[in-house]
Amino acid sequence: MDEKETVSSIAADANILLRLDTAFSDPSRFGCRVVLVDGERGMGKSALCAEFMRRAREVPFARVCHGQAIAHARTSEPYLPFVEALHHLARQSPRTVPPLVARHAPTWLGRLPAWVTDVVAPMPEAAAPDPFRMIRECGELLERLALEGPIAIVLDDLQWADLETVELLRALARRHAPLRTVVLATYAPFATTLASAALRNLSAELRATIGSSSMPIAPLSEAQVRAYLVDRFAGDSIAPLARAVHRVSFGNPLMIMSVIDGLIAAGSVMPASDGWRLRQAPRTIDRTLRATVLETIVWRFDQLDSDDRAVLESAAAVGTDFCALDVASAAGAESPLPIMRRLEMLCERGFIARRSRHSRRAASDRDVYRFMHPLHAQVIAGQARSSEQLQAAERLAFSRRRPQRFG
Repeated sequence: MDEKETVSSIAADANILLRLDTAFSDPSRFGCRVVLVDGERGMGKSALCAEFMRRAREVPFARVCHGQAIAHARTSEPYLPFVEALHHLARQSPRTVPPLVARHAPTWLGRLPAWVTDVVAPMPEAAAPDPFRMIRECGELLERLALEGPIAIVLDDLQWADLETVELLRALARRHAPLRTVVLATYAPFATTLASAALRNLSAELRATIGSSSMPIAPLSEAQVRAYLVDRFAGDSIAPLARAVHRVSFGNPLMIMSVIDGLIAAGSVMPASDGWRLRQAPRTIDRTLRATVLETIVWRFDQLDSDDRAVLESAAAVGTDFCALDVASAAGAESPLPIMRRLEMLCERGFIARRSRHSRRAASDRDVYRFMHPLHAQVIAGQARSSEQLQAAERLAFSRRRPQRFG
């Protein structure tokens, strides 16, 4: 297995691909299927897009196109990911697609590059495109293109997109017409952008619809990490590292590959005459991971906002295991309830794990959480200011001397 195949095998979610394949290859499905996939950075959204496009191209008479939103300081151009996808289609079929765009979607034609309009009669670009017309023309164009075969539209990183793009996705998901189109759209759900918030709302809507769907990319399990190590190193000689790699990487595919690359660079994983071998016992390697994976862990925690980081810094002051009550004490919070909500969210995002529940009925401020790996607590604590760590330790010690906490 070469490196490209290895990356695809670890990052492209098999369950999501199966649903995409079914939606795209079934000739009895003539509508438009919007599949909204969310995942944090490094979870494999782009790898999923690439693999779906590769498979879609194998379907006879299929048209496959790709668009992407890009982070920038200013407001995004309206419909930019769809404009990129349409431009991609025009590049693939320069003789047929531009005339169809001019006939069925003239407003879109004015937003495409000059070479496309040179193929047909140029259209003046409107300063402010009418959203209703843009949506109607897009649907009519897809319906016309679908007469020749199914269409796969892949839109990546939509957390950076404009709200018009989100509304177009919503309209396509609701459209009842023979579009024979699958739209795969990915985004980071916790990005602090208007588009990300709008996509979270759309995600909830799609879960209640027939045909279209919304799903997250889940972190890899320890068993999946083990399978990746067996595939990458053509045997099970490196597989004993699966538990340590899984814990330190949060199950994040990009981090997993970075950790393994770091171990190879450090000489902990070495080439041998019959393949690969471990230089030391897995436990020894686990205890010496800090220097190898420090930058990778910092990169992961840098995705958090300041409030979430502050909660984890207070948790690190408590220890590897902690509860909301103790974290609130270390943070000097008046109530543990806001801390508890943040810990629940961080648990859902895979930054920490729940170790045990205080009550079977509902979440409690005494539920015990833990860092996925002791290194995570060390890195978070190391990035906090020394004065803040000292104050957290003093507050925690004081609270534990009191007979009652928080009344």
